[in-house]
Amino acid sequence: MKLQETEKENNHQHTLFWSILIALSIIQSAALFFVCRKLPAHVPVHFNFAMKVDRYGSPWELCIVSILTPFMFIMRPLINRRFSQNPANIKIQDGVILFAGTFIAALAWWTAVLAFQPVEEQTRIAVKQLPFFIYVILGIFTVVFGNYEGTIKPNKTMGIRVPWTLADNENWRKTHRFAAPLCVAAGIILFSGGITVLCTHRMIWYLISMAVYLMLTTIAPVVYSYTLSRKMRI
Repeated sequence: MKLQETEKENNHQHTLFWSILIALSIIQSAALFFVCRKLPAHVPVHFNFAMKVDRYGSPWELCIVSILTPFMFIMRPLINRRFSQNPANIKIQDGVILFAGTFIAALAWWTAVLAFQPVEEQTRIAVKQLPFFIYVILGIFTVVFGNYEGTIKPNKTMGIRVPWTLADNENWRKTHRFAAPLCVAAGIILFSGGITVLCTHRMIWYLISMAVYLMLTTIAPVVYSYTLSRKMRI
């Protein structure tokens, strides 16, 4: 009885937590709407690998981007029910959704603030600051995620979902335990790449760190899973 009451209380706190996040995400989207009313008719909405603005668009595009955050938060329980998420994965998946939503909102606000700067200053500011938003923050998240990746249970929405992991639970377990330390290393490399670009403004480190990041988080685990499946069939 006491266990049921504790579980009920935890569920109530969990629901309250996400209700507050949804409310805050809606408020930030509404606030950005009013900010966008004061922006120039054309604002930077895309940057190339050199961090130069390569496309300008309507400031209302930033509002559309920021709306993705409350949408993700609201859809979270629906996705869990639709794909029958393993209860053991809920906390990890919630962390991923929380990070993604917060990151999207922060990037939309950063772009809005950048749009108030003179056009000739926008590229200089982007080169100096955008590495922080993309590589440094994503690198930190990847390190944190890597510490939990080895515990992810088989599911259809998160993790290394390739035919060989989805077809065999043991392949899933070994692949994710193999991928976890690689994910941590990839996060450190991405973080270091962002700091390096921030200090040197040499864009080559963007390409190098991202290439290594993708190799460690995607290519290596997939190859390992495939190789493991071949061995298990012999």
